[in-house]
Amino acid sequence: MRRIPFISMIAFVAMSVSCGSSADTEMMTIDVEKSYPKKELTIDDLWEVEYIALETDSIFLLPGGQPQHVGESKLGFVDNRTGNLLFFDAKTGKKAFCINRKGPGPEEYKSVGALVMDEKAGEIFAWTIFDATFQVYDEQGKYQRTLPMHNKRKDEYLYITNFINLDDNRLLCSSHNIKGYAVHYLQDKKTGLTTIVDSIPNERYVNQYIFAEKDGVTYSTAPNLIPFVRISEGLVYADHSNDTLYRMTDGMTPSPFIVRTPRVKETEPNKILRFDNETDDWMFLSGIEMAYDFSKNEGLHQTNYGVEKASGEIYEMKFIHPDYAGKEYRPTALNARYYPADELLTALEEGKLKGKLKEIASTLGEEDNGVVMLLKRKGNGQN
Repeated sequence: MRRIPFISMIAFVAMSVSCGSSADTEMMTIDVEKSYPKKELTIDDLWEVEYIALETDSIFLLPGGQPQHVGESKLGFVDNRTGNLLFFDAKTGKKAFCINRKGPGPEEYKSVGALVMDEKAGEIFAWTIFDATFQVYDEQGKYQRTLPMHNKRKDEYLYITNFINLDDNRLLCSSHNIKGYAVHYLQDKKTGLTTIVDSIPNERYVNQYIFAEKDGVTYSTAPNLIPFVRISEGLVYADHSNDTLYRMTDGMTPSPFIVRTPRVKETEPNKILRFDNETDDWMFLSGIEMAYDFSKNEGLHQTNYGVEKASGEIYEMKFIHPDYAGKEYRPTALNARYYPADELLTALEEGKLKGKLKEIASTLGEEDNGVVMLLKRKGNGQN
């Protein structure tokens, strides 16, 4: 396994924080304990909104959940009840193909934790939870190969937090375990060769899981954290353990552009900063308080931040859904949201829907698949 050096920016960041932002560094500070001015935006002011009704039959029947793959031509879902990996046409919602290789064999999977499709090569990469491997299939479900995770420790079970189809040859993977060991690495799609991008020191690690024990039972929960997010200029690297957010160039070279204060380990409970998405005019982030009351099933309080690029002003955001009254939206890395049919039919009956979403919902039956809302950048049609 090879390693790409992650150049230390500590001295540079410290200088930026003490001296403030400048045109040269373009550094910005977000205080996760500060109250910023409130601002409301309607999501169709920020993105082009599309609604895609998904075709339904006895096989292409979704149990719920959100899409795992959102591409230019395909939408992918995982149904671990049946073992089906379901793909739909991203423009029409028509069923595209289904893969089911559930089983104990070396070319199969017991349970799929995440998947992504290389649409150019026509290959699907399914991460298997219990075997800690990527199983690779073509669109007909034919087994292609197995890619192991990086050289994992024998005494620790590492699992994938997130992975993306970086380019024609590589996956970009993030993995960690509950003991505090985290690693981000590139993986060759054909050979499986891994190259570490950044290994986070244990002493800087803030666990993304919250645990509680009651009557001999251990409970856990965690927010959805995605360390690498695609933006117009490449990638943003925002690991929840770090106090600095980085832009990553094609060569995976980090360039700091946002620093949070106070430091993540100085907040109690820990409050982490997550990068969510951007438009031409805005960057959107979330501050998440790592506290949860299991007796009430509530916690992980989230504050949505918006940074106006032109002015550098920071706001606490509320995103208004234009076609679904009372349904607040929070930007995500995929910028897609699945609404099950039963939810939409209830909202329709209560008079909460309007526009295109109301039109589509009025054609649904209770046993149908629901609707995917896609938010695309204005002007270029990309998420």
